[in-house]
Amino acid sequence: MIPLDFDYARPASVDEALGLLAKPGAVALAGGQSLLPMLADRSVSAGLVVDIGRLPDLKRIDVADGLLTIGAAVTLTAAMCSKVSEAAPLLSEAILSVGSAAVRNRGTLVGNLVRASPNSELPSAVVALGATLALTSLDGERTLAAEDFFLGAHETALAPGELVTALRIPTASPNASVSAFGEISSRAGAPPLCCVAVDLRLDGTDIVAARIVAGGLANRPLRCSAFEAALFGSVSAVSTTLKADVALPDSSDGPAADYARDVLPVLIRRTVARAVAKIEGSAA
Repeated sequence: MIPLDFDYARPASVDEALGLLAKPGAVALAGGQSLLPMLADRSVSAGLVVDIGRLPDLKRIDVADGLLTIGAAVTLTAAMCSKVSEAAPLLSEAILSVGSAAVRNRGTLVGNLVRASPNSELPSAVVALGATLALTSLDGERTLAAEDFFLGAHETALAPGELVTALRIPTASPNASVSAFGEISSRAGAPPLCCVAVDLRLDGTDIVAARIVAGGLANRPLRCSAFEAALFGSVSAVSTTLKADVALPDSSDGPAADYARDVLPVLIRRTVARAVAKIEGSAA
C-alpha cells in the first residue's frame, strides 16, 4: 500500500522538534524501520512526520552517576558499542537478535520501543533492566518506568506532543549482576515467537534481586514475579528451583500465546541457567 499524504519536517534542534510535535497528527521519525512500514500499510497515520534522526543531542550515549543514557536517535548498531556492552550486556545481547545488520544500522533503539511491537525482543530486555524513559514535551520532562510504558500491541503511555528523548538504565558493577537473553524464532533474524530476558543482582554468590521478563505471552512484556522470588538466596540452590514448575503470568493475548505458554517454562529455565553459570564461572 501507499501511505496517505503527510508533511515532512527536519528540525534543527530538540526544542524545534517539540514545537512541531505539539501539532495535531505529528509523529516523530528517527530510523524509520518500524514507522515507515506502518505508514505504508496505514496502520499508523500522520499529518506531519518530524525527522529527529540527525539531531546531535539525541545521538549521545553516556554513562554517569550510575546511569547509562541512550539518546532517541542512537541506532541499534551504535547501541552495541563498548559503553553499552559493559554497562548493560543484556541489552547488547538482545540487540544482536533484532533483524539483520541492515535493519540495525538504520533502526533506533528508542524508535523500536516507541512502536511497541509485541514481536520485538527489546521491550522485554529494557523492562528486565529496570530502565526508565524520558518523555519530553513543551511542558517539560517526565520519567516513566519501562514496565509502565508498554500498554499493548503498538500502544504505549506516550502522550500526544511527547517525544521519548532518552532511555536510562541503572548500571551495576560486573561482580554485582549477571544477565542472559533467550528467544525462540522461526529463523535467524525473524521476530521471536517468544523470548526471555533475565537480570540477576548479587551479593557475593547470593541472588538478592531478580527480574525475569517474558515476551510472547501478551502484547506487552510481562514479569514472572513468582519465579523471580523463588530464585532469591544462594546460587547453589538454583538448580533445585529450576526443577520446579515455572509459574507464568496469567495472560494469553500475545500473537503466539498458546505456543509461548508451552515453551516458555523451558526457555526460562535455560536462560536462568546460563545467567547462573556466569556467577559460578566468575567464582571458580
